[in-house]
Amino acid sequence: MNKLNKIITISCISGLGLLGCGGSGSDSIDTALNTIANKSRNIADDIKASYEQVENKLTNSEKDTATILKSIFLPEESLDVFLDKITPEGGKGGLYVGYFVEENDSDSSDIDIGSVYFDIGNDFAESVYGQMSYQQKACQNLNTLTTENIAIKTDTLISGIFSGTLDPIAKFDNDLLNTLKFDEIKTVVTGMPFNGNWDKNIDSWNGNYTYQLGIKLDKKLSSNIDGCSVQYTLSNQGNFKVYPLYYQLGELNLQFTGVGSAKNLQWSTPNNTAYTLVSQIDIQNATNRGSGFIRNEVISQGQSPFFTPVAHDTTTNYAFVVQAFDQNNQLIGYQAIIQNLP
Repeated sequence: MNKLNKIITISCISGLGLLGCGGSGSDSIDTALNTIANKSRNIADDIKASYEQVENKLTNSEKDTATILKSIFLPEESLDVFLDKITPEGGKGGLYVGYFVEENDSDSSDIDIGSVYFDIGNDFAESVYGQMSYQQKACQNLNTLTTENIAIKTDTLISGIFSGTLDPIAKFDNDLLNTLKFDEIKTVVTGMPFNGNWDKNIDSWNGNYTYQLGIKLDKKLSSNIDGCSVQYTLSNQGNFKVYPLYYQLGELNLQFTGVGSAKNLQWSTPNNTAYTLVSQIDIQNATNRGSGFIRNEVISQGQSPFFTPVAHDTTTNYAFVVQAFDQNNQLIGYQAIIQNLP
């Protein structure tokens, strides 16, 4: 997509009602989109103000060109060169991987951390794609929420909506359901707005999210899979933090051992680690707006620091991200490693 189309797309998203460029949408999506608009301020005004800030970078001839662009067409290559000057880079883009932490779910027995990633464009006004995973064990379904096409970056802000399906509610986890093999009953999340900001000091994106549509607050979910005992409670809000893959916190000493199908990932567990969150991400899928998560697993204190990757027949480039947390869900260790498998 060329830069003009990107900006036109952003303008459509940020217009009145945020749905003025195609279809009326459902009332629930309208509500969620307007929530994003309110939390992220007026995106159109932000873009306009930033253009004014860099106006002094344009020559008089280029300023004249800007006026001419209102009425005539320029070849795409020339237009992109021009737009490069009036769309400076804000918060950095790229593949960012990290975690989310649920807040105040009134359930002290469940795990409140999970993995999240965002693929963020580099230009001032760009699209954003991301996934959140609620998978805690290898035996559990992947359980991801995605941004679909409803997420944007404007300068140092990102905002959008997550949606998707999670596990069935726990009350359905009974003999009847197991007999019917009816684990297709899922909990639908149709609108979960999020907002984030770029932290230039450590090159991270930090933000929060709120369940608003299609879900009852404090709902207890279950994997509903024989021999895979996972139950967790959804809170109505949480925070997230994502980092570039070169970020490192602590000394985790990630390394692969073994060969072929016996290859495994191991690491050193920092002191005071309560949980370790391990993610395997298909880099090509993640950066091409596909399903990036392959497997996520939460390893509790006392378990071996050991992760068995998923390998396909075709050689694939994966990012393996290990994040260690203390008992207060504070990040105390982070390291990523890139590996081709098989």
